[in-house]
Amino acid sequence: MRQIKTSKERYERNIYLLGITSLFTDISTEMLSPILPLFLANVLGASGAVIGGIEGIANASERVLSLLFGWLSDRMGKRKPIIFVGYFLSAIMKGVFALTTSWPQFFVARIVERTGKAIRTPARDALIAQSIFLDKRAKMTRMSGYAIHRMLDTLGAIIGPIVSIVLIATILSGMEFGEIARTIFLYSLIPGFAGILFLFLVKEPKIKKRTADFKFSIKGFGKRYKTFLISVALLYLAWPTQAFLYLKSSEVGFEIGNILILATIFSITYILGASLCGIVKIAEKMILQFGIFIFSVTLFLVAFSDIHSFLAVFLAYGFIVGVLEVSMRAYISRIVESKKLGSAFGMYRTVTGLSMIISGIAIGLLWDISSFYAFSFASLLSFVSFLILVLSR
Repeated sequence: MRQIKTSKERYERNIYLLGITSLFTDISTEMLSPILPLFLANVLGASGAVIGGIEGIANASERVLSLLFGWLSDRMGKRKPIIFVGYFLSAIMKGVFALTTSWPQFFVARIVERTGKAIRTPARDALIAQSIFLDKRAKMTRMSGYAIHRMLDTLGAIIGPIVSIVLIATILSGMEFGEIARTIFLYSLIPGFAGILFLFLVKEPKIKKRTADFKFSIKGFGKRYKTFLISVALLYLAWPTQAFLYLKSSEVGFEIGNILILATIFSITYILGASLCGIVKIAEKMILQFGIFIFSVTLFLVAFSDIHSFLAVFLAYGFIVGVLEVSMRAYISRIVESKKLGSAFGMYRTVTGLSMIISGIAIGLLWDISSFYAFSFASLLSFVSFLILVLSR
């Protein structure tokens, strides 16, 4: 569905440049992601409910605000300036984590850091689609374009924990955990700002400005989009933040160095799942249905896992998250017209963000009772999401 005329100019390279920016940003992010829940629990004294609330609300805030910034990028007819601001804000706030001395301070810093992602993501996802639409000689499809971006992004997620492992084994050897965590937060600034440099090479496609006023409404996006939103709203109610996977690994017996290795393994399996979407010639909706079903089964297995089985389940979880991330973006770009893509991606992120607020708190409360209850609840709800998508016409 192409609503804008193709151009003789080359825009396909934008996908690679945006992917490289995401690669460096994910190195920065994943240097500290496995450490954050342990830092909150062991250094700042946060409970499971508090950790779930912080991660749920912080991740939800970037999604809730995505609608506004997606609409703004449509209204301006420009994506690049908004993308730049978003990456810059996320990069600088990671250094602020090192200065926090209580979980409320960390909570505020985390929300601001996630706001940077809210600013950049809808505009970036729309720019990826439109760079392919506009480039007459582009060899990519929507699915392969998003798959390439996710693969580069996730390559950074593979490298990030390895960087932290090397730092802990060399420069930070012998330090207490709190000091290790704060130092890694500061080192994460380096790749964060390095990635921003590649944005200067991105070529802004010329697109028509959208004149519609900002509003929270799904009218005009079509029935398929509405059904999709209902399904993924339930899916994200069931989606535990990554923090709970790392807490589960600690519960079954993994130590900090091994948890960082798990984060790297997760990214490797994630990139395999994302790359599969770029290869297979199957309709986006079928891939999405398959992904949600396996996601539900995997969460059920996490609930029963111990130190011997957790690794295998964790590998499957990483793979299927990669499938879901790519297939959801590709499906949106298939069913929504191009001039509304920024708003469509923003609405999707806003609706799922609201779900994540409830999810983080609910799963956190269940976690304080038992990790089994937390992951069993997530499995059941995600299966309902699967049924809605399958039974819809």
